[in-house]
Amino acid sequence: MEPNFLIIGAPKAATTWIADALREHPDVFVPQLKELRYYCGQNFDKGRSWYAQQFEGAAGEPVVGEASPSYLGSVDATARIRADLPDVKLIASLRHPVEQAFSFYWHQLSRGLIDVDTEFRAFFEQDRPRASYYGRHLQRYMDTFPKDQMLVLLYEQDIEGDPGQGIRKCYDFLGVDPSFQPTVISKRSNSKRDVTAFHGAAAATRRVLRALPRDMTRPVKQAGKKLLGMLPKKQTNATLDRGLRQELLLKYYRDDIRQLESASGMDFSVWYER
Repeated sequence: MEPNFLIIGAPKAATTWIADALREHPDVFVPQLKELRYYCGQNFDKGRSWYAQQFEGAAGEPVVGEASPSYLGSVDATARIRADLPDVKLIASLRHPVEQAFSFYWHQLSRGLIDVDTEFRAFFEQDRPRASYYGRHLQRYMDTFPKDQMLVLLYEQDIEGDPGQGIRKCYDFLGVDPSFQPTVISKRSNSKRDVTAFHGAAAATRRVLRALPRDMTRPVKQAGKKLLGMLPKKQTNATLDRGLRQELLLKYYRDDIRQLESASGMDFSVWYER
């Protein structure tokens, strides 16, 4: 079995929440393993039989899919998906690009992947996530797939503002009962945790895990996730200054947003107002 829909991105734009809400629908199957990254990573070398095995848990659901937000920014993924799944339906959730970059920055910081003293501006200027250039990425998908095979959600309106509206759009787009109410409708799937106090330990642990055989890392990672869930939630001082947010938006993304609006036919002016 192979999927007939994919959640292609964007990273840090509620793709986990969307996958969780879709998984609850009785007519939708989504594997528990998120981010298979088949079409844009090393798993592609395992072949389509391996990919099909990831959906063997389906029990007659007419709608089957997976969520890999890295697909949006991958040229390889676009071409490979078109070759293998020409009729697949694609869902993209797009978030204010600077806020998306800030969320990625916090992800890197909290996991010990960058120095704890790294400021957001320095991180952004040096290594801003290319996935935030939605215009160029969505244009590539629009040029490759019929427009009616794509659903684009605006994170600020469809997820943050009215999650019920957002998931109903997904259900309707996939052709399943849009009146179904998932239990995760008011929950965050990836709640942030303040682990900056454990920054050194997180970085050291990650280095140790890389040196261990793969079969040994699984139980260690599971224990680490359990411990992470016990930590206090992210502190409110981890915020993005409004002035900096808009400065970076205008400097780096104005032309890309214009391309995005042209490709999608949607209005993203809400990003300028935040």
